[in-house]
Amino acid sequence: MKKQNYIFSTLAYGDLANTNAMILALDLKFFDQKILVITNKPGFFKNLNNVIEVPYPYDYFSYNKKFVCFEEALKLEDAVVYLDADCRVFYKNYEEAYANFFINVKPGFHPSLCWGGAENFFAGRDYLPRVKGYGDLAMTICNKLGINTSLAKHWQEGFLIMSKEDSKESVFLETWKEMSSELDEFEKKHSSQKIGVGEGHLIGLSVVKSRMTVHCPKMCNDLGKDIFYNFHGVDRSRHPDRKLAKITESKLITEDRVYILFKETQIDLSYRICESSDDLILITFDWNTQNNIDFLDHAFKIHDEIYHFNSEKMNEFVFNNKEKSFEIFHTYEWYGERKWESLCEVKL
Repeated sequence: MKKQNYIFSTLAYGDLANTNAMILALDLKFFDQKILVITNKPGFFKNLNNVIEVPYPYDYFSYNKKFVCFEEALKLEDAVVYLDADCRVFYKNYEEAYANFFINVKPGFHPSLCWGGAENFFAGRDYLPRVKGYGDLAMTICNKLGINTSLAKHWQEGFLIMSKEDSKESVFLETWKEMSSELDEFEKKHSSQKIGVGEGHLIGLSVVKSRMTVHCPKMCNDLGKDIFYNFHGVDRSRHPDRKLAKITESKLITEDRVYILFKETQIDLSYRICESSDDLILITFDWNTQNNIDFLDHAFKIHDEIYHFNSEKMNEFVFNNKEKSFEIFHTYEWYGERKWESLCEVKL
């Protein structure tokens, strides 16, 4: 039996999601883990040899299109671990052991959390504002497909594991795809603000149709010990000092600690700039760690691209750079008030 029979996968649509996926991929690279990314920015991950890019195949975004992650990943491995792009990887887990991804996934469906049954979905109360008639259409489709809706669960959709099981996974994906195609078109037709929200319900209905074995959350929790994600069920609050994975193959360019004047208060900002490949620049920051003000949004600007972080105290972001030099600007944001200042000029 292989020590590991799965591959990671995520969906990245839009600048923020692709940047988040880049950071997740860099985390996984530290542990020699590959990740398949369905992206609407082909070529964005070309500098990472642990990323398998697949172009996003639709001309609109829907949360339901996550099924493409499973379709493509199962062409490569027997199992897939789907993560939302904004996940991170811990260098050490809450037991202070190094992250371990050598896990063999048993056939079937492995959820992280159950958020109840499908009653609110069919009543259109699971997401507001849900397009009127959406729940009725969903029930009609379920009746057409012969799905026993009373058995369906709403599975937390941002962290899922699935392994091949006697071709039941094909039924699962075909069902999800068929249901979502009709429901997504219905939402498009009625100008829904977001398309495909609540995909955890469609996942639950597809699981029922497929008759896949539904396991307990243990598998997700085992992997969740090493993954920074809000819903994997592992209590991280007792261990706030766990470190996120260190970025590999990065060359330090510069680092500094400065103070930003906000009204009459000095706000600390530490930053570290690294070059992790020929074109890829990584910036890590610590902001307002002394809590001189409770909440103060801030942003960086590079090549006229703005990276906004609300009042986040710690984070990282990456960007592709082909210039020999570039300037980094920073601003606080206080109810629309901004003060852009040059943070540093970087010469490579």
